[in-house]
Amino acid sequence: MAHIENLNASIPHIEAQRAACIEAGRWLLSRRLELAQAVTSKLLSPQHPQAEEFCRNICKYIKLLGCCMENEIEPRLLYKKVITHQQPPVQTYVKAFQLIKTRYIYDWESSQQVSSQAAEELRGYFNYLLHYLMTALV
Repeated sequence: MAHIENLNASIPHIEAQRAACIEAGRWLLSRRLELAQAVTSKLLSPQHPQAEEFCRNICKYIKLLGCCMENEIEPRLLYKKVITHQQPPVQTYVKAFQLIKTRYIYDWESSQQVSSQAAEELRGYFNYLLHYLMTALV
């Protein structure tokens, strides 16, 4: 009986986490192109030969994360290599997603564009993506 009571007590937390994940996913999807362009302009000059490809790939990664968040699933498709790229190097992608995780998400949370719970979910998913990039592709 105590076990059931503990489970019942955790339901509101689980529901709040679920709602935050969906909120974050929808927010990310609605701003993926704008975010990809902003990150690209921070890391590569417009004349860089891979700037367009980099922006497209960043957008694809953001779309994958957003769709996974919206549907409350882990982005395990990354390991099926649904997104592939040769250039720029993986380290540039790592820098891009670290920038999003450390600066952009903080800015969105501070300006209340996303809730604190949604920001936490975003950080978790970007940590997952960074771990993938640093272990599977480097």
